[in-house]
Amino acid sequence: MALAADTARWYAGNPNAEGWEFQGQGIFAGPFPFPIEPLQFGPFYHDPTWRGRRDFKADVLERVVRAIDHCCDKVEADALAAGLKRAPRKTSVDHFVWLARYQVKGESFASIARNSSHKFQGGRQTVRKAVTTLARLLELSLRLST
Repeated sequence: MALAADTARWYAGNPNAEGWEFQGQGIFAGPFPFPIEPLQFGPFYHDPTWRGRRDFKADVLERVVRAIDHCCDKVEADALAAGLKRAPRKTSVDHFVWLARYQVKGESFASIARNSSHKFQGGRQTVRKAVTTLARLLELSLRLST
């Protein structure tokens, strides 16, 4: 819905636009305060008389990884320099449940770890870290553990 509203607002402000003309637009954040160049790769040619397929693939993949890292580093540096803030990491729904069990029900981290979903393979420290990180994100003071 947010993207649809943003798209409608953009087209209303740009009546002569055709197709997808979101130059310099973030998916959900609106206009970026700096240009974002598209990621481009140079041409790659495989010459079997010069080197084998395995070496060619390894070279291409290494160059692609380097180009992606360089692109991401540049965009992130430009974003930070422009005053943008990093989005918080995704938080699992389980972490909210663990926070409620700790904060409201008074359960210990060890108890939460023991009685969590059968898919959960972590321990007390994993639960403690998730709960404290989420509480910090929500600006919630945790109860004393005693």
